[in-house]
Amino acid sequence: MSRLRWLSVLAVCLLLCGCSLLEREYRSLEPHSHSYREDADKNAFRANNYQDLVNAILLMAEDRQERGQIHIYEEDAGTIRDMLWNARDEVLQQTPAGAYALEKLTWESQAQRDYWEADLSLTYRRTEAEEDAIIDASSSNAVYDLIPFALEEQRQCLAVRFVHLAQTPEELTTGILALQDPQEPAEESTAPEEPPAEEAPSEEDLPEEAPPAGEGTPPWRVYLYPNNENAGIVEIFFWE
Repeated sequence: MSRLRWLSVLAVCLLLCGCSLLEREYRSLEPHSHSYREDADKNAFRANNYQDLVNAILLMAEDRQERGQIHIYEEDAGTIRDMLWNARDEVLQQTPAGAYALEKLTWESQAQRDYWEADLSLTYRRTEAEEDAIIDASSSNAVYDLIPFALEEQRQCLAVRFVHLAQTPEELTTGILALQDPQEPAEESTAPEEPPAEEAPSEEDLPEEAPPAGEGTPPWRVYLYPNNENAGIVEIFFWE
């Protein structure tokens, strides 16, 4: 296990010990996910109010469902329409999971006897591998400790999901970029003799390596999801 993964495990342990939860209900869904399922149809979600609707959509995204159904217990068609539009915007723009992973969210709805049936389609902008590579931490401050290990392992990108945003989004971005400290370029040396043609490795065999640090090194790129006070995921690209 890499040193970065050990730090990830430690960060999760700190999170479990701290037991600190954010006010927004959708930040901790797993223990109560069963309560959003219909008793008669386990493949459908049940939404008794707007927050239930948001949580149901997030649970679909967490399971990487491309299609899903929600039964919304509200009689007024206009209210249903507003709930769906507002829930879509909140998930895509105000939640870490939605802002990071989802590209588009559409639906079709129709009235049933006791509820409105909404059939949702979810389009993802991230692969399952990218989501699995995210490291969990209790606080955004853990990012500063994880960056050196990511650089040591020559990672191109580091993504960290955190529960508590310990500073403003601007302060977090500035603090991360301040850690980029280009070294002096190495002295020129005589290039080694090229190997015989038959021993030359192909391009497919060459490992992908980070570019050497030094003058002209492009600045890191930092992205927050979402890019506001609700940020819960930070993604750092160290090099192209």
